[in-house]
Amino acid sequence: MIVKAKLIKRKTDDGLIELEDHVPLGKVYEVDLSTRAIRRGKNIEKSVFWEREIILTEGQWFPTELLEICEE
Repeated sequence: MIVKAKLIKRKTDDGLIELEDHVPLGKVYEVDLSTRAIRRGKNIEKSVFWEREIILTEGQWFPTELLEICEE
């Protein structure tokens, strides 16, 4: 199911994933709810592994904690 999601913050609470400053808060993306998944990754700068829920937004993977799902 494709729904709208608004960007509510640029950095995850643990600081391991951060979007660039030019990405405007409040930007609305189309997201595919069926792509929600728990994934692992690594912050190369800090050499720290992370695991979190992410979702596909118009060709980019975003941590769901950065988004507010507007419709479900």
